[in-house]
Amino acid sequence: TLVRPSAIPAGVTLNPLAQSGGVKAAYYSAAFIIRAVAAERLDIDPDEIDISSVRQAELPTGDRGGEIVLSDHLANGAGFASWVHEHWEELLTEVLSPSREDTFAGQLVSATHLLACDSSGYDCLRQYRNMTYHSLLDWRLGISLLRCLSGDTAVGLDGRFETPELAGWPELASQLRDAFCSAFGGVPAEFGDLPGVTIGDRPVVVVHPLWDTNAPTGILAAAISETAAPPRYLNTFNIHRRLSWSYLSLAED
Repeated sequence: TLVRPSAIPAGVTLNPLAQSGGVKAAYYSAAFIIRAVAAERLDIDPDEIDISSVRQAELPTGDRGGEIVLSDHLANGAGFASWVHEHWEELLTEVLSPSREDTFAGQLVSATHLLACDSSGYDCLRQYRNMTYHSLLDWRLGISLLRCLSGDTAVGLDGRFETPELAGWPELASQLRDAFCSAFGGVPAEFGDLPGVTIGDRPVVVVHPLWDTNAPTGILAAAISETAAPPRYLNTFNIHRRLSWSYLSLAED
C-alpha cells in the first residue's frame, strides 16, 4: 500500500528530504498513527503491518513529495495493508475526528495528552520495537501531515492554530526561541506573528517544520516582510531535538 499526497499545498513542503528532518519525521509519525488506528480497527497487533519505507516521490504535478509504503509483516499475509488502502478515507477521518475518546486517536488528541506530550512517548507512538524511530516521532507533525493529505492545507499559515496538533504552537515556538537565546545568545525578536532572534545583523525566524521557506505564504511571508535583511530559519522540530546542531546550521546558510 502506498500513501502519498496528490499535490503540494501552497506554502507547504511535503518533501521528506527537506527541512532537515522535520518533514521526514512527519511521514514516519503519520505512518505509525495510521498503523495504530488500523490495528485497533482490525483487532490485530500493530506489528502485523510493516512500515516498509518512507521515501521521496515525484508527484503527477512534477513536485517532490513523500511516499509511505505499508506491507503485511508476513509473506502472503492476511491482506492487512490492502485493507488500509481500501479503508483509507475511514482511517483518515478517525484520526482527524475521533469517533470516541477511548480510541487510540481519541486519546492522542485528548486534553490530558495534549498537556503531557509535546512530541511522542510510550503512551502514544513510542514502543520498544520502534526504538530506531524514537528521535523522529512526533504525533503533532504526523497529524499535521495527515490533515494535509485530507485537503486541509493551511498548517497554521493562515494564523489559526486551533486544531489539536497545532494548539499552543506559537507559545512553543517562543519557548524554544528563548531556550536558543539562553544557550547561544542573540536578541529575541518578533517578526509579524512569529518569534525569532537577531544574531549580529541577521534575523532568524522560527518556523513550523512543514512550512516551505523557499516559497513562503501567509504569516511566514508577512514575517519575512518585517525583517531588515533576508532571514535564516530555524524550525521547531530541530530546535527541540538538536539545539547545538540548529545553531551550527545557521552558519551554513
